[in-house]
Amino acid sequence: PMTSLACLHPAVPSPSCPLPFCCTDFNNDDYICAWDLEQTVTKLTRGELSAEEVSLVCEKVLDEADGDHDGRLSLEDFQNMILRAPDFLR
Repeated sequence: PMTSLACLHPAVPSPSCPLPFCCTDFNNDDYICAWDLEQTVTKLTRGELSAEEVSLVCEKVLDEADGDHDGRLSLEDFQNMILRAPDFLR
């Protein structure tokens, strides 16, 4: 499995490619949970945020993107989040 976030690079061949989802799913359970988000945010910010700040970011992401309110992001939730935030793809 991928251990870096290199798959988030714009060179990924297709925006419909699930690689960004898969490399954010650190525990490989086919969902992005709060723990997966914490790992992602910590890596993306190079550990410069406090644990409280990381937790707040993750909480906001789940509040905004968790369409079925099950406390985790499915691939469908993730894709909808990306579609609602086109600047993320740039």
